[in-house]
Amino acid sequence: MSVRAHVDQCCRMHEGLLCSIFHKPASKPTSGIHAQISKGPTLTIWHNAILSKLDEYFGFDIDTSDHHIIVSCKNPESFDVSFHAFGEEFQVGFDGWHEHFEAEEDALNCFAFGLSEECRLKVVKRGTMECSWAAQFWQDDKWVDDTTTGLIFIPFWRRKQIEYRHNRMKRKDS
Repeated sequence: MSVRAHVDQCCRMHEGLLCSIFHKPASKPTSGIHAQISKGPTLTIWHNAILSKLDEYFGFDIDTSDHHIIVSCKNPESFDVSFHAFGEEFQVGFDGWHEHFEAEEDALNCFAFGLSEECRLKVVKRGTMECSWAAQFWQDDKWVDDTTTGLIFIPFWRRKQIEYRHNRMKRKDS
């Protein structure tokens, strides 16, 4: 199962979680604040949806601009989750791992997946240098590697170390 397939499955299983904020409305609003937002840059709609949903949680910092959102959880074993818009293309990143998307909903669901407990990042280091990042998901009582992003030139002579990173966000009402 790929990360994309797993993200879709997670969204179906956890509709109340972050994934639910990224499903498109059936029609565009014609009045009110949402209509005004939709006239501006497309990402503004996502900013408001993401930020309003994240407002229900604590334990992280957010960096935003017109073209990106980066969430940094504050637990020691966490990783940054980023969303970047480049015209009609989108990139989601988990520290050094990244994937490109053409569909905005797929990119936003992947972004939400990175913040969920269903996602883990496996980081391979040589010495102190991070060399590769694998997105993992939980399936059949074990973590499964999916796609990997890695550097071409690495200090291969240094000792290999593996770190596992996991984001943990807490609801304000719990």
